[in-house]
Amino acid sequence: MVKLATMATQSVYSLKPGNLKTAIPVFLAVFALGVFAGKLCTRCFEVTLVFMLPFQLLLTFAATGYFYDGLNLREQIRTGLFILTVTFAVLLCSNILFSSFLLLPGGVLSFNPVSMLAANAAAVIATLPVYGLEKQTLEVDQVKTPQRIWAKIPPLWVASLIVAVAIISIFMNPDYLHYRALEVTVYYFVLVQLALPFIATRFFFGSFSFGKRVRIYLAMVALALAIGAIENYMYQHFALCVGLRIKATASDFITMNLASVMAVVAYYKWKQFERKSN
Repeated sequence: MVKLATMATQSVYSLKPGNLKTAIPVFLAVFALGVFAGKLCTRCFEVTLVFMLPFQLLLTFAATGYFYDGLNLREQIRTGLFILTVTFAVLLCSNILFSSFLLLPGGVLSFNPVSMLAANAAAVIATLPVYGLEKQTLEVDQVKTPQRIWAKIPPLWVASLIVAVAIISIFMNPDYLHYRALEVTVYYFVLVQLALPFIATRFFFGSFSFGKRVRIYLAMVALALAIGAIENYMYQHFALCVGLRIKATASDFITMNLASVMAVVAYYKWKQFERKSN
């Protein structure tokens, strides 16, 4: 018996340079709006450069992935680098005119949040007319359907990125988000620490087998404690007090547990997405 090949239509995207007569005026207008938007706000925030630089790269990565998802990896990198260049150009002009950014001692960066958001938005909006997308519809064999670019990213990389962002946030100015300190008994602290991953496991992985849920639960607990150990090594925000009591900082406790849950959930959900794409 001959097995007939099943055909399906697939949309393929490629970069298509925009019409320069309209793209250049739009680009310049959006660029100017991004520069002068910093004038609308005079309040500044302070974060470390170690946090800000990866955060900016993450914003550009997300914007490129959202607006240019159909492109191959090489064209996505090319477009992302263009968006990042435009972002830094807008930030530079904004800083020259309004001093939106200031480097303080200790590697701390004082920045205008409106300028930051406006520069990223302007870079994306200005890039879209310059680097457009051209759609082509092809007939392909369903058995040999090409795998999407995002599905090729290993799940471990996705989980590692979330953990890396959480650890990088530890290097922020230790005075930030660390005002609220809690002092509880050791028994209560252990109970809450064990209960949070249990609730997350039941909520996100309730349909999994018992053995797999146990492994997921232990992974969440171990990852949370590992991140907490790094936090305590940096700033000693967890301390054992008299009377079997633990003094902890609320923001660090939230960070370690939230990052562990998000990393494990992202890992398993991405594995499901990977299997479906294959």
